[in-house]
Amino acid sequence: MRHWAVLSVPGHKHAQSPGTSGQDGIDRDNPSNPPKASLRLKQSLLMGLALGVVLAFAALLFAPQREGPVRAEPRDVALSCYAQSANSRMAVSVTGVDVDVPEALHARLDLASQLLNARWQDWLGVDELTPAPASLQFLGDAARFHSVYDGPNVEGSTATGFYRIRSHEAFVLFDEAHRRSAAATALHELSHLHTAWHLGPTPPWLNEGLAEYFETLRPGPPPAFVRSRSHLELLLSQGPVPLTELLRLPRREFAREDAQRRYASAWSLTTFLLEHRAGREVFRALLRDAHARRCESGAELRIDALLAYPGGLESLEQAWERWISRHVVRRRG
Repeated sequence: MRHWAVLSVPGHKHAQSPGTSGQDGIDRDNPSNPPKASLRLKQSLLMGLALGVVLAFAALLFAPQREGPVRAEPRDVALSCYAQSANSRMAVSVTGVDVDVPEALHARLDLASQLLNARWQDWLGVDELTPAPASLQFLGDAARFHSVYDGPNVEGSTATGFYRIRSHEAFVLFDEAHRRSAAATALHELSHLHTAWHLGPTPPWLNEGLAEYFETLRPGPPPAFVRSRSHLELLLSQGPVPLTELLRLPRREFAREDAQRRYASAWSLTTFLLEHRAGREVFRALLRDAHARRCESGAELRIDALLAYPGGLESLEQAWERWISRHVVRRRG
């Protein structure tokens, strides 16, 4: 509650001057003296004017400030405005439930975690990322996986993996049918945890674009991001989602009809931006803006950052489509 300062001005009485002056205040014995009533009147007017200025200044000084429009808080505002620093690296613990996780997979995920942290460190422009614990669980039994998947607090999912923001953990199905794809799925879900931790709520093209991008990471040596053949073939046959439509798609619509084309479009846009200088500069500025404003909602914040691409969104879309065509041709060759 704001407390107000109250200014009070006491009244004052004017005593009548003694002497030879009459009721009108004129010294009749010395007509050269000015009328005392006139002097008192002028003094009163000046005091009143000064008092008015003081009161007006006080009113401006103590008046309540007008607040701006109230922003709707994002659904996970408590998660995007972490009490801990969002400049933190992921310290991932990997465990198997009803399955033994191979040492080779442990080594691959350890390397991938280092690369993920290094990328985020570069993007956010911080000298060091402090540890932030996360859990990655491989479930060897499909029934157990689906029982966990069907539980509460599931923020996002793929067919064989999902993540939970509030508990900072990810789950991956690791049965016989999905062992070959488990590493890529794990990288996808870990990327979601990174994005949520560093940026808070993000539009789906960015969240899924980064996850699909990191899913293509191969350990090497040297480590490299490979092209997604399935995404490129789909984009060749159907074309990408128009850029302005892709950027503005809400989460609930993104994963519904035409979902595969949208995921492929998000992957290709993210990969394209990260593979040339102008795109990397825009993308880095985009992430830093999102990081700085992670307690706010609205995809427009991220779209605005892309306007800095040379030539604007129209030029960006044309260069992106040429990149898709060029890499599809290389894949066929």
